[in-house]
Amino acid sequence: ILAIGYLSSSLLHALWNAIGVLSFFLLAVIGVLSYAFLGAAILKARELSPTRSQNFATRVSRIP
Repeated sequence: ILAIGYLSSSLLHALWNAIGVLSFFLLAVIGVLSYAFLGAAILKARELSPTRSQNFATRVSRIP
């Protein structure tokens, strides 16, 4: 999953740099696509992360 994230973000960044010179409309399309990838990554991270009751970092004591 991490490699896919790195590759997709580097591809979007390269497209942003390359397309910015050519067309403002294509730049907007790449920007919207980047936000879509960001939203998908956030949703996937929420799916993978434990719930608050299972997360050890949010507990003050061992008593549930």
